[in-house]
Amino acid sequence: LEATIPAERSATNRYRYLDALILRAQVATHSDTTTLSQLWDLGAREADTISAPHQKAQLACACLAGGIDETQRRELSRYILAFLAEQPRWHWAPAFHVWHARQAKLTSDWDEALALATQAVAQLRHDGCAEMLWRALVLQGEICHSLADYEPALRAFEEAERTLKFVASTVENETERAAYLDCDEVHRLHALRKKIEE
Repeated sequence: LEATIPAERSATNRYRYLDALILRAQVATHSDTTTLSQLWDLGAREADTISAPHQKAQLACACLAGGIDETQRRELSRYILAFLAEQPRWHWAPAFHVWHARQAKLTSDWDEALALATQAVAQLRHDGCAEMLWRALVLQGEICHSLADYEPALRAFEEAERTLKFVASTVENETERAAYLDCDEVHRLHALRKKIEE
């Protein structure tokens, strides 16, 4: 763990240290719960020391995507929600909204799930983040489909397909492009769109 982050934490490189912790959390595997807990403990203390709540929230978001326990998941989620309530426009915020929407979807909290997915889609459109936009649109369409609200679902799936087509066109290697298009989200997108149109 320490080998992946700056060893010396002077006043000038503490922000770099936190950035390295965030990056390490982003590449941690879902089964790497010990590392994620260590990263959160290290990063949260460091961020509090230098008054860097934005990096603390970004680290929390990165750790949420991994395999942390339910107690820590609630703690991190509460921190991010409180932070975004004050400062909502961060480049990583849609990733949290998508994660949060998926959690709400799992518990059938459809109104919350749809609001979060819609919020993520709006920011991703504004930021021009096509790679994540089509995935958020698939989620939005799935939620609308579960609510039997088929017209908005179809609109979301159609935009997702257009965006996906654009993203795939930027992958020059044919094998890599085929692998990119052969994922669960793409299969669900095509299956649900076909189901609605039938």
